[in-house]
Amino acid sequence: MSEPTAGAIESDTPLFDVVINVPPGASLEEIERLARDVAGIAEDKVDRLIQVLRSSPQAKIGAAVTREKADVAQVQFSKAGLLVTITPLLTIQTAMAGSYDGTFSCPACQKRVVLPENRQCPACGIFVDKVTDEFLLRRKMMEQERGKIEYLQAKSAKDSDKRSREMMEAALRAQVREELEKEYGIKKKGGLSGPVKAVGVLALLAVAFVGGKGLSPDGLPWGKSASGKDTGQAKVLSADSLEKTAQATGADSDSATGTSAGAAAGGTGDPDLDDPLIQAAAGKQTGGKQLTLEQALAASKTLAKSVGNTTADRAMAGGAVDGKADSTASQAANNAIDSAVDGAAGSTASADKLISDAPTATGATSTAVPKQTKQVLTAEFAKVLAEIGQSARAREVLKAALAASNAASEPEGAAALRNADIKARAWAIQRREIGPARGVSDELKTRIMALDNAAERTQLLGSVAAILSQGGQIAPAIPRDFLSLAADSLKSVTGPGQPNAALGDLAVSMAEVFANEASARIKAGMWSKAQASAAQIEGLIKQAPDAWSQLRLHAIDHQIKQQMGQSDKARQSLDAALAEVGKNGNLLQRAAWLRSVAQLSDNAADERLQALANSLQAQLEPQSGADKARALTQLALLYAAGGLPSKADQSRRMAQSTAALSPADSTAINTDLIVRSDLAMAKVLQGLGRYAEAESLLQRVGGYLL
Repeated sequence: MSEPTAGAIESDTPLFDVVINVPPGASLEEIERLARDVAGIAEDKVDRLIQVLRSSPQAKIGAAVTREKADVAQVQFSKAGLLVTITPLLTIQTAMAGSYDGTFSCPACQKRVVLPENRQCPACGIFVDKVTDEFLLRRKMMEQERGKIEYLQAKSAKDSDKRSREMMEAALRAQVREELEKEYGIKKKGGLSGPVKAVGVLALLAVAFVGGKGLSPDGLPWGKSASGKDTGQAKVLSADSLEKTAQATGADSDSATGTSAGAAAGGTGDPDLDDPLIQAAAGKQTGGKQLTLEQALAASKTLAKSVGNTTADRAMAGGAVDGKADSTASQAANNAIDSAVDGAAGSTASADKLISDAPTATGATSTAVPKQTKQVLTAEFAKVLAEIGQSARAREVLKAALAASNAASEPEGAAALRNADIKARAWAIQRREIGPARGVSDELKTRIMALDNAAERTQLLGSVAAILSQGGQIAPAIPRDFLSLAADSLKSVTGPGQPNAALGDLAVSMAEVFANEASARIKAGMWSKAQASAAQIEGLIKQAPDAWSQLRLHAIDHQIKQQMGQSDKARQSLDAALAEVGKNGNLLQRAAWLRSVAQLSDNAADERLQALANSLQAQLEPQSGADKARALTQLALLYAAGGLPSKADQSRRMAQSTAALSPADSTAINTDLIVRSDLAMAKVLQGLGRYAEAESLLQRVGGYLL
């Protein structure tokens, strides 16, 4: 054993030194008087005290005394007007015999565990030295809230059991009463008499005929118009008849839940096989009234013309269009086409006629959507389905689209579908839907590495890494493997400007991976590791090759700083991103950059971002041509993705009323507005838990594309 510390005193109780000091300006005569008269110190001690203080203003009056004696001395000599200082001494206590089991009580989970060298609790995985008061408070609040939820669930279950028992008792009581009444020959009273019934029937007939319908089979919802057969007899309203009515009028009774309207008539019972979008992808009838993109575009122009808005026709002719187009007429046309697409039962006969005649009235060639455009939009549709957790639908849509594509004649569409297929597989891996993550991710790597185009290969590897890192469900090593492969693939990228563009995209993908890792670590209470991930994003910002990649990195940094509670730094990051956007003199590019900032920062409603969007919209108002319409389309999509439908509709109307558009530009812009706006809003509604509304939009997009 090592020797005791020098100067240490062996004692089982704490010991202290007591030192007194003469206060500045105090006289020894006054101290002597107070010591005798007030403090009550003995005469001989007072004399010795004064004698010591005459030679030095400081004196030790107690050495290695107990706490009790030190406290008594402090009170006594303080009354004498002296300053008293008590200093603890280093002491060595006698070791107590006992037993220690080598365990430690974890402050996070309150379990006694044997800590390893890194001091990480093996029970809960938390580093015990990093447990803060905030973490403990959060844990306590979580336990309290969990207890409340469990109590409410238990109470709800108890109430449900009580209601079930009451309903069962009521049913049994009614059955017993009916049996007893039958046994004793008691008849029920209180029914309507014959004359009263007759008067009621006549009143109903009068009301019906005054309303212009009557009670013929055609006037009833389950009559001839619903069934397609005129039997001359009224039919009983049932669930089956309602489903047939929905099929006949285009109102999909199961659209809210994503089931097929025709499932009741000939469904297989398999939710995937009966799914309307999967059936549409396989070329089967979904049972609902649908429009192709060409029909939707033609119908929008025809319906607009029917209410006096000829903006589209004049734009297609290349003529000047008044910037102050009739917004009321335009809105009426948009509402009419929305009603037609939804297959609402309340659509008028004239609107249905216009829709059916639209391709003939406006000319099919003027509104034809290129096949590659449809393929690109189908790829977007599939990616959205996969992202919101509908992988089965995404796979079927892509399977049908890839089978119908031709890479030689439609390279852009084929590439979009190929990339969407890979990203859809990545989303399925991220959600643990297709086998062990390591095995299926290796298969996906092989598929990507087989691509010939180095730039496409690099971009896909980075995008897949960002997808796999979301949610913290996949081991961090897997997405980082994809990033390593992307960095190697980047060395093979050649061509004018391509290496820089690929480097910028890869930097953004890396930042998304780091941000996702930081988010998962924040939720787990690993603050130091979360800060390390955030610091890596800051390093990427400094190394950004161009303004486009730098502003996207700033937007990602803003989002993670917000999660970490660093509001000031988050504001600085968003300001830096918006500053880069404001420097861009190209209005179309500025709109695209602003939309990207809104998406990556997840803050489309921020007042500074909105102010920049309003300023851009004001600058676009006096402009004309395709660039203006495309820029306004970007703003409309920005607002739609941010959950701001009124502003999205305003930008949408401005884009549709843009002057001097060529037929091809008009078709492309309206196509983007019809499809991408619905997809953006569907994602927002899905995130808000409004699944029925999101499903309605997805069904509508499926009707356009499939």
